[in-house]
Amino acid sequence: MTVWEGLARKSFDNRYEFLGFLGQGSWSEVVRAFDRVRSSEVAVKLLKDRAGHDVLADRFFRSEFRAMANIDHPNVVRVLDFGQSPELIRYYTMEIVPGKVLSEFAGKLRGKRFEDVFEGLCRALWAVHVKGCLHCDVKPDNVMLVVSKRGKHEPVLMDFGLSIDLSSRSETAVRGTPLYAAPEMLAGREVDARADIYSLGMTLLEVLAGKLPFKGLSFSSILSAKASNDTIRESLASTPKHYRDCIARMTAPDPRDRFPSCLTLLNTMAAKSDLDTDLPSPPPVQRHLLRPDLIGRERQLEAITRRIDDREKSKGGCILIQGPRKSGKTRLLEEVRYHAQLSGARVIATTDHPGSTRGPLLSSTLKSAVALRKPNKKGQICCEMLVHEVQKLSGQRPVVLLIDDIHKLETNDAKLWAVLAHRAARDGYLIVSSMPVRAYPKGSDIAPHLDALDDEGGFVRL
Repeated sequence: MTVWEGLARKSFDNRYEFLGFLGQGSWSEVVRAFDRVRSSEVAVKLLKDRAGHDVLADRFFRSEFRAMANIDHPNVVRVLDFGQSPELIRYYTMEIVPGKVLSEFAGKLRGKRFEDVFEGLCRALWAVHVKGCLHCDVKPDNVMLVVSKRGKHEPVLMDFGLSIDLSSRSETAVRGTPLYAAPEMLAGREVDARADIYSLGMTLLEVLAGKLPFKGLSFSSILSAKASNDTIRESLASTPKHYRDCIARMTAPDPRDRFPSCLTLLNTMAAKSDLDTDLPSPPPVQRHLLRPDLIGRERQLEAITRRIDDREKSKGGCILIQGPRKSGKTRLLEEVRYHAQLSGARVIATTDHPGSTRGPLLSSTLKSAVALRKPNKKGQICCEMLVHEVQKLSGQRPVVLLIDDIHKLETNDAKLWAVLAHRAARDGYLIVSSMPVRAYPKGSDIAPHLDALDDEGGFVRL
C-alpha cells in the first residue's frame, strides 16, 4: 500500500487535494495534487517513512529539498514548499513538468533535437555546480523532456535525492546508479563536478545509441568495464565524430582526462555544432541564471532562524525587516521560509497567493491556508475568525507568517496584520514582515498600525 492510499482520503495537510498517483521510488512516492493556497496543480513528493525513524532517508529527503530550493534555473525543476502532515508524513511540493522522461527518447533524438538536450543539461549542471552542489544521479529517468512553444526540446533535471553539498559533506559513500555513475563514485572515492559530467556523458550516449553497452552486467563487471571507454567509442561508431569525441572525453575513466567543467564542455561542443552558448564566468552566472546568494543580510537571517529554532524561550512575536528597495528583503524571506519549513513549522506566505498586482492579499492567503469555509451570521469571514484560526494552528505546531511589502496592504488587510501582530507573542506564532525604509506616505493604511505597535515595542526591527 502506498502512503497516498494509506491516507484513505483525497485531502492532505489541510491544503492539498490529491488528483492522481505519478510514481514512486524506494524511499518516496510522488502524486499530483491541487494546492488550494497557490490555486494551481503541483507534484507532491511524500517520504514513505512516516515517523522519521529512518534517519538516513530523512536526511537525504531534507538535503534534496534544500539543494533544489537553492537553484532557480529553467532546466532544473522548481520546488515550492516543505512540510509535515498531522500524520507525521514529510513531504515537499514542486512544479508539474508537462513532458516525458528522457529515457523514452533513447535512440530517437538526432541533430538539432539532440543538441537542444545536450545544451540544456549542460546549463542545468552548470547551475548546480556553481552553487557548490553535485547531483550524483544524472540519468535519462531523472530528466523530463518538454517541447517549448518555439518547438525546442528543453530538458528539465529532476530528483536531487542523492545530491552532495560540497561545502558541508562529511563522508564519502557510494552513490548513483551503477550504469551511469563515474568509476570514482562507484569506488567510494572523493568526487567533484567531473563525476556529474561522466554521468551526463553516459546519459547522452544512451540518447544517441539507444542503449548502454554495460546493461545487464553485475556491479563488479560494470566497474571493470568502466576501466576503459573503448566500448563506449564502439557504441558511438555511427554517430558524428565530434559527438563521439566529446562523449568519449566526458566518460574517460580518469577524471583528470574529462572536461573540467560544464562551461568548458559546452564551449567545446559549440565550436563544432550549432549550439547557442552564452554561459559566462561564475559570478555573472549566479546573477543571471541562479537564485542570488544572500549577501549583506546574514545577520538578520541568523537572528530570525534563531528565533524560530529556540521555541521554548521565544514562542512568538513580530519581526519587521526594513531596508532600501532592491536590498534583498524578499530574498531573505525566502531563506526564512525554507528554514522554517525544514524545522517543522507551518509557513503561511502572502507570496504564495496569486493575488492582486497592487500588493499582498493577506486575508485571501489566510482563508486558503486555514481552509475556512463557514462564514459568520452575516455571511462574512471576518478578521477575528481568521485570527482565531491562526491561533488554533499555532496550538498544533509552530506557525510562521511571512508577509512581504506590508506598506502595500489595503485597509482591511492592514487591520488584520495589526491584530495578528498584537497577539503574536501571546498566541505563540511568529510574524516576519518586510517593507522599504519610510515607504508609506502620509495617510497610508498601514501607517497608524505601525506607529501604535512601535510605541508599544510590539515588534523587533531588523
